[in-house]
Amino acid sequence: MLEKLSHPNIVKVYEYYDENRFFSMICDLHEGGDVLAAVIENVRLKEAQAKALISTLVGVIQYIHGQNIIHRDIKPDNCLLKQRGEYSTMVLVDFGTAISNTASEAKYMVGTAEYIAPEVIDSNYDTKCDMWSLGCLTYMVLCGLPPFAGNTEAALLSAVKKGEFEFDLKCWTEVSPAAKDFIKRLIVVDPAVRMSA
Repeated sequence: MLEKLSHPNIVKVYEYYDENRFFSMICDLHEGGDVLAAVIENVRLKEAQAKALISTLVGVIQYIHGQNIIHRDIKPDNCLLKQRGEYSTMVLVDFGTAISNTASEAKYMVGTAEYIAPEVIDSNYDTKCDMWSLGCLTYMVLCGLPPFAGNTEAALLSAVKKGEFEFDLKCWTEVSPAAKDFIKRLIVVDPAVRMSA
């Protein structure tokens, strides 16, 4: 799938080797680490940093959806920085669960529980599931915590299906109404109402 894609913010694979016990890919070097590490190091991103990251990621998602591809695992760990602190040069990686939007695999639950859309849990989804994940990622980078939590994976997935989240932590007082509105338009249980890329 990566061979078909050509975008400056998608990891470029130059060669790959399928060996006995390993599968190796030769890619560009990204020394800035992943976005999750940046959030952990800084507790959360400043809104200007988050805006640079999310604007870039929206462009990537728009591109892959235009190619009829669903990523299915948009999360901070899959966003690499070419250089530390340079959020507009983010590169999306890990297309291991990506599928064609027309594929029959859009009936299987895959992804990371904190970022998975309710319709993925119900095994009936399309490209809009990536937009839910983008909303959860945006929430995470702005406050340092995901919008949904649970003591077990079942409890977490139950919270996701309800889709109820709040901006009640102190950090949200520093976030603009526009950023909160953006998140509210993405973390919407009904995919028909959710924003597209």
